[in-house]
Amino acid sequence: MGCPKVKRPCVRSSLSDIASSTRPAEGTTSMLFSKDSRKWYQPTELPQLYQLMQEHSHEAVKLVNGDTAKGVYKKDGPYQVLIDVKGIPDLYEVTMGPNGLKVFSNVTLSSLINCLKQYSVQSPSYNIIARHLLKVANWPVRNAGGWAGNLMMKWKHREFESDVFVAFEVAGAKVTVADIAELSTYTPVQFLNVNMKGKNAHTYVSAGFRVRLKALDSKQLVESISMVYTGINRTFVHALATEKYLQGKDITSNVTLQGALTTLDKEIIPDEDNPLLASAEYRKSLALGLFYKFFLSLLSEGVVSPCNRSAICTLERPISTGKQTFSSRPEEYLLTKPMPKLNAHKQTSGEAEFINDLLPLPNELFAMFVLSTEGNATINHIDSTAAMNVPGAVAVLQASDIPGSNTFMPPPYMVEEILSSGPVLYAGQPIALCLADSQHRALEVVEVVKVTYQDQKPPIVTLDEAIEKKSFYPSPGKGLLVGDPAGAISESPCKIEGEVRAGEQYHFHMETQICRCVPTEDGLDVQAASQWLDLAQQAIAGAIGIPAME
Repeated sequence: MGCPKVKRPCVRSSLSDIASSTRPAEGTTSMLFSKDSRKWYQPTELPQLYQLMQEHSHEAVKLVNGDTAKGVYKKDGPYQVLIDVKGIPDLYEVTMGPNGLKVFSNVTLSSLINCLKQYSVQSPSYNIIARHLLKVANWPVRNAGGWAGNLMMKWKHREFESDVFVAFEVAGAKVTVADIAELSTYTPVQFLNVNMKGKNAHTYVSAGFRVRLKALDSKQLVESISMVYTGINRTFVHALATEKYLQGKDITSNVTLQGALTTLDKEIIPDEDNPLLASAEYRKSLALGLFYKFFLSLLSEGVVSPCNRSAICTLERPISTGKQTFSSRPEEYLLTKPMPKLNAHKQTSGEAEFINDLLPLPNELFAMFVLSTEGNATINHIDSTAAMNVPGAVAVLQASDIPGSNTFMPPPYMVEEILSSGPVLYAGQPIALCLADSQHRALEVVEVVKVTYQDQKPPIVTLDEAIEKKSFYPSPGKGLLVGDPAGAISESPCKIEGEVRAGEQYHFHMETQICRCVPTEDGLDVQAASQWLDLAQQAIAGAIGIPAME
């Protein structure tokens, strides 16, 4: 049978081949797919799920619901068994009983927030918990992701700043874990230490507080208090020393507030081992600020001074609006006439087709970079032996495999290597390119390429270090001088000297890059997501050693 699109014989697997890989597993009717020692199940009842978990208790198992954790921990796995739990009706139950709200694990965060608001008459804390959960990620993530998956991320990665964990712990919630034999109930803190084998807007700091007060004359005494944090370090959950200090104290006294802040400042010790997090100083300041905000909210308006009262309010940002105005000359229309660009409607409606929307071509290969893990070093050896044993692996290309010029900046620009030929200028520099028959397989190949380094030197990360080691960028050219700045400064009545420093930033790239290259009879057809197409054309032509026009 021929394919009507590419006019070639169809190479799709026969129906019998497909059926053999999706037939039910022995003893169960819930298997959807099985290939390369990986299995995908979709049970429809809780007993089926328990049975599957028991059968695969010695394998890496992942329960799939919203699967939004990929956005945070992309390298989790690999898993031999994946179980889609979305088809189990019992896991969507929400009931309100004498002991409070009971919410099962498939309930999304958005649904949980709605339920808390619906039953807020049962407990004033429900609205507060709902407002806290609205800080989790964004609406699309909350619509897909479940509260249980969020807790599981916290269970597996203690450094994860889980707003769900904070809200549940401070509210005194209980978490029930089930398997084929029993049900066990834990507090959220206890849950973090449960052995789960066989059960398998990201914040900087998240905090939750719960307090019971007792009025005595004009005083407000603390009977009990719970202070829960995440984002401080891997082990810090309760501010125990501050909780102990506040017991029996009068919150209307400024001495109490200052003493609590001093105690909290001493016991909050943020870790500094993750460079992508905000600084330890900022996170400590944020933790203290959140407590201060909560403390003021407990006090009556007459106790808090007007200059401090605004700290109580939650900042609400309204929906952004914008308006564009154009100056034009009607007598010159169509020139200068304001009008939408030709593809604006398709882009805003989602109809525009981007490179990532294109279906793969027959025999298409996928490429992923191997990135350096060292900076300011030299590559000693790249070992791709294990990588080439990954199913679907095709090649691991190095700088020596580039037939043309190893630079993506053609003359007259300075050479910037496509793949490092030896010197490593920064951590994250591309040093090899892995090719495989799928993107997933290409990522697997990248993970097993082994790179060793030599001549490692401390990286230069500040201006002072660069000046000390005389590491300067080449001069961009002759300076532009307008007027007489030296004379103007010398005649100025006031002269101010100093310096302003802007620290480094972790860039969040909204413009992710993708490119597809298709060989043609007379050259190469390149589809590149780039704003500088002529530079991309020159760089690719130079790298593969053909004229740019081809």
